[in-house]
Amino acid sequence: MKKKATEKNELKKSELKLFEKLLRDEKYKLLKNLSSLERSSLAEENTKLGEGNPEDISDFAETGTEAFDIEIALSIASNEFQQLQEIEEALKRIKNGTYGICEMCKKAIPKKRLEIIPYARFCVVCQSEYEKEQERENFR
Repeated sequence: MKKKATEKNELKKSELKLFEKLLRDEKYKLLKNLSSLERSSLAEENTKLGEGNPEDISDFAETGTEAFDIEIALSIASNEFQQLQEIEEALKRIKNGTYGICEMCKKAIPKKRLEIIPYARFCVVCQSEYEKEQERENFR
């Protein structure tokens, strides 16, 4: 007797297609955001080139604010780029048949978790362990 996909907590082909679409839509949004961020940074940089050297204290304050804005933009871009990489990896897992399987314990990741974080690599328990390990490594 053949087991149904739901009995094994595996994803059906239709569910995989839905998650693939969700991932591709999210990838499109991130690429659009990154492109927009890059365009606005380039436009701002081009504006600055024509201004010359700062001459009074308000110019220095403005430069500090701009540096802070750039730092935040870079942080956002870095986070979005990391998420983009996670999405690419999830799309690869769909193709090779390992999507929805925890990379640590090899058990099925609950569909509810995948609906919230479609690029999830770990179940909730293993994600928590992974994060604890990352914290320990950061403190070394």
